[in-house]
Amino acid sequence: MKKILVSILLFVFGVCLVGCVDTPNGPGSEDPYPNGKYKLTVIDDFGYLVEPLDNYYKAGEEVEVHLAFLSGPSVGININGDYIGEDAETKHVDGHPVISFIMPNKDSTLYTTMNGLILRDCGEDNHQWDEGREIEAGNGGYVMKYICELCGKTKEEIITIIMPEFKIFYSLQEAFNNQFLTHEDLEEIANCKNNVNYEDLPKIDIMIEDKIKEDFCSMNDINYGLDTEIPGTIRFFGKYDKGLGYIFYIVMIDNIFDYQDVIGQEVVDGITFNYDTTQRILVWREHE
Repeated sequence: MKKILVSILLFVFGVCLVGCVDTPNGPGSEDPYPNGKYKLTVIDDFGYLVEPLDNYYKAGEEVEVHLAFLSGPSVGININGDYIGEDAETKHVDGHPVISFIMPNKDSTLYTTMNGLILRDCGEDNHQWDEGREIEAGNGGYVMKYICELCGKTKEEIITIIMPEFKIFYSLQEAFNNQFLTHEDLEEIANCKNNVNYEDLPKIDIMIEDKIKEDFCSMNDINYGLDTEIPGTIRFFGKYDKGLGYIFYIVMIDNIFDYQDVIGQEVVDGITFNYDTTQRILVWREHE
């Protein structure tokens, strides 16, 4: 009977001892992994890792990350939201940059980065937005543009909205500023103006032509239709429909004014338009 009682007591005592040391750091330890290590999740979307990393590291352990050498973009890592990139002190092994970090005392996530950015979206609740910068949005309006310092995603917030100035004739610069013409539109117009013979220009509807000349004369206080000595002609370089309910016609109006023969240029958004007089291209807005 005594032997049985002693055996039971020894068994209970042994179970208590096991319960006290069932984690590497003793009772109440936050570390659930063997040998006091924490899990490291590695996300290498760019494929920059030259050598694989272990799944677990001890807190306080220095971890070296061997990354691919790139001649253009800067490689680096993001560990739990903290960026570590290449600098003058970065060690190189066999030509590859080696970036190190100290393993935190918690499970951690490591991303490889390009120019400080990770490839995948952080998720709406995890972005770390920068302070933002004010940029022109066209039409005289402005927006604040923000970039997530982790993944590089951008967002914009409208600051001011100024509606386009609606009139009948615009210069090319005014039409571009109001987003009636894009950079690509300007390239098409410049190619037509600079490289196409007058005889090969597109044809314009006669009723539209008369309306443009009438508006031009009205703008310049000329009694068009009453003064038979000013018939006028139109050079037509194309039309653009921006879904605003009207069409923009790109024209030059000849034989109404005498323009001085002066070779010149007009540059809009880096696109050059060549002229041999003081006359310039006009953008006419179709209207009732």
